[in-house]
Amino acid sequence: MSEEENKENLQEESLEPKKNKKPAVPYLLELSITLWQLLVLAVGVLTAVLSWLNGVEVLMITLRSGAAMLSLGALAWLTNWMLNQQMLEALVRFQESKKEEAAQENM
Repeated sequence: MSEEENKENLQEESLEPKKNKKPAVPYLLELSITLWQLLVLAVGVLTAVLSWLNGVEVLMITLRSGAAMLSLGALAWLTNWMLNQQMLEALVRFQESKKEEAAQENM
């Protein structure tokens, strides 16, 4: 094949939609988990620093930071769990619609 034919083939391939494109679901879930982890860590550190600046004892700093991180972590877990459930349901509906379309085309 000549260089011109290669260029034409590449241009045609780039214009065609990819049939086996993977959904971006894992990226959204990973982003959500990562952002929640950073938020929980930042709140824990901020709680510890503010408590230390106010002259609180080390045991109370640990308890306050732990309680803040635990409560926010529980909220993060619940949010990510709900997001995972909704994503899975959406993927199941998408697969079912694909099967229905394939069945209609085969008739």
